[in-house]
Amino acid sequence: LILEQRETAQTINKRFIGKTLEVLVDRLSESNSNHLIGKADEGIIVEFEGTADLIGEFVNVEIINAMNWAVLGKLACNII
Repeated sequence: LILEQRETAQTINKRFIGKTLEVLVDRLSESNSNHLIGKADEGIIVEFEGTADLIGEFVNVEIINAMNWAVLGKLACNII
C-alpha cells in the first residue's frame, strides 16, 4: 500500500516538471546544506539550490525533476 501511494504521489508531482512555480522559502535542506526547501501555492514541497538569505522570501523555481515526496528545481529568478 505504501509503495502504491509513493508511485501515485510521484505521478502527481511529475505534472509540474517544466513549469515555474512561485515558492515561499521555508528552510535549509537537512540533507544538503546548499539546498533550500519551500512550498508552492499548490501545496507541494519544492527543493532547490540556493542560499540561506532567501529564507522567508518568495522565489520562482523551475521544476526539473519529481520525487514521491517533493519536486526538485532550479532558481529561475531571485526574490519576487
